[in-house]
Amino acid sequence: MDDQKLLKMTKTSFEFLDKDFEFKLVNVQHRGNGLYTLQYRRREESLGIDIQVESIDFGVYILLVSLKNGKDPDGYYVNIKGETVREHLYEYLERIKKLPNGYFGDSRNKYKQFKLANSEDKKYKVVQEILDFKAELLKNNIKYINKNQVE
Repeated sequence: MDDQKLLKMTKTSFEFLDKDFEFKLVNVQHRGNGLYTLQYRRREESLGIDIQVESIDFGVYILLVSLKNGKDPDGYYVNIKGETVREHLYEYLERIKKLPNGYFGDSRNKYKQFKLANSEDKKYKVVQEILDFKAELLKNNIKYINKNQVE
């Protein structure tokens, strides 16, 4: 997959974060091997959202980030004190009992479609469906995230 095309598709799918919720895309990190992290932050907030996309085998991961005075935490998933500072959206929603029924089955089926796609056009079509699926999950549940925050 073309990394730049994937990044553009991802930005478009998650543009609601800026338009509807005032999260700004502040950084795009390339972590190697086709892994990118798009960091969305709100000024002086305690919550950030990271969207990770992986272009080789394709994956989309949404992480909720506990910020301290608007700054990223030390540590990746846990800080030096052992506190959770990043949590996958689906784990968070499962923990607060808001994960939609059938989420894992729907998600697995979409990734299977990607693996079975026999042309670039079909792969990109499935990629768009996955991005939209994940974006919709976030958009529909962001009200619970703002209320409860990451533990």
